[in-house]
Amino acid sequence: MWEGAALGGGVIVLGYLIFMRWHSQYGRTEALGYLAVPLLIWAAFRFQQRGAVTAAFVLSAIAVRGTLAGAGPFSSGNANESLLLLQTFMGVNTLMALILAAVVAERMRAYAEREEILRRERSAREEAEQANRAKDQFLAMLSHELRTPLTPVLLATTLLERSPDLPRHLCEQAQMIRRNVELEARLIDDLLDLTRVSRGKLQLNLTTTDVQEVLGRAVEICGAERGSDLVMELGAARHHVRGDPARLQQVFWNLMNNAAKFTPVGRRITIRSRNVEDDGVIEIDVSDTGLGIEPEILPRLFNAFEQGDSTRARRFGGLGLGLAITKALVEAHGGTVTARSGGLGMGATFTVRLPVVAPAPERGLEPAEQGEQSMQKRARVLLVEDHDETLQVMAMLLTRLGHEVTTASTIKGALAAAGEKRFDLVISDLGLPDGLGYELMRSLGAGERLRGIALSGYGMSEDIRLSREAGFAEHLVKPVDLRKLEEAMARVLGGEG
Repeated sequence: MWEGAALGGGVIVLGYLIFMRWHSQYGRTEALGYLAVPLLIWAAFRFQQRGAVTAAFVLSAIAVRGTLAGAGPFSSGNANESLLLLQTFMGVNTLMALILAAVVAERMRAYAEREEILRRERSAREEAEQANRAKDQFLAMLSHELRTPLTPVLLATTLLERSPDLPRHLCEQAQMIRRNVELEARLIDDLLDLTRVSRGKLQLNLTTTDVQEVLGRAVEICGAERGSDLVMELGAARHHVRGDPARLQQVFWNLMNNAAKFTPVGRRITIRSRNVEDDGVIEIDVSDTGLGIEPEILPRLFNAFEQGDSTRARRFGGLGLGLAITKALVEAHGGTVTARSGGLGMGATFTVRLPVVAPAPERGLEPAEQGEQSMQKRARVLLVEDHDETLQVMAMLLTRLGHEVTTASTIKGALAAAGEKRFDLVISDLGLPDGLGYELMRSLGAGERLRGIALSGYGMSEDIRLSREAGFAEHLVKPVDLRKLEEAMARVLGGEG
């Protein structure tokens, strides 16, 4: 508003001085009229076409009146000649101002459109990030709610399997229950892994790893069900890579499990390794003689949720995430994974290629021996868990392992127990009725360096980081497998955690 008033005043004052106060006796100079051009440019830049037209109209009115009165730089003895010169001058400058105003208006419109697009993009990105956060929170909560009831089932089946008096057929039933619980846990892990991959938050603990040793562990898991149908032909002389052993085992377990799913019992599954010397890589093949893969499915086989035709998906189950996660994990290790098949009924072969490295120097067995000695010692354990079934079964298992176990289901109860006796180790759930396990660990570790193992249905990297910051030496994700719990206790009590 003030700028418009200033511009209008400037046009009137300058127009009056140029076209009404200047007389021919001072000398005729048309150049004097160009003093008004900056005002037209100002109007064009700041007020676009409407401002330029208004300024030109006001200036022309003043100029015409002054010229007819014999004043101004275009005044001469002939009125018609004077008006013609003035008209030409004002026409040219007004046209220039209008063109400039049009260019400025177009630029401003384009700028406004760009700003609107950017605003919408920012808004869409914020909404997408908010949706991703909500999705992550939902998956984490879903994971927690699904994992928690699986823990007592898994531990109870382990307890049954280790019972010497259990009949063989019941032991086999317990093993069947355990395998299905582990499969359920793997499906939950796949959902979370897919989220980590899509968000670029997949973390690897890289070390020099013997791939064939990792293959052997994966075969032990799958071979328990397949028996003699699963054959290993390891021909690679160089079989060390820079990788995460747990993630590589996940890769090979996924491929072997996939082969076992689509290969009838009695048909062979073969795992081969070989070196490609020219490329400095190791190739691992997982080949089966099962149902095979249709050619049209091969290009999208590693896409998430891809399961081929719906009939096969319903028959064999699964979420269609294993191969997508396998591809992401292999590529995170700098390798590739491919699939080939002759078609339906011709079996399939999955090939993993990883760059090889020199093997790491061998280390002594002292740390492992220390861990075993620690596990042989009787430890005083404070077990904190608000899920009654999990608390009872885990306390029973730890007692059978020779440890002295004190239980609590709240932070208040745990602190009261810790005030009455000294403990070597605290194993605590993170979600407790009267607070978080982080708070408990900080309180217990404040006076003395009490070691701790966190149990949680939440297994994202942020959850593990928070556990470490609170003072927990280990973070185990539910459902808790007894073997993993024993290994974690060995590390913590042995001073490796």
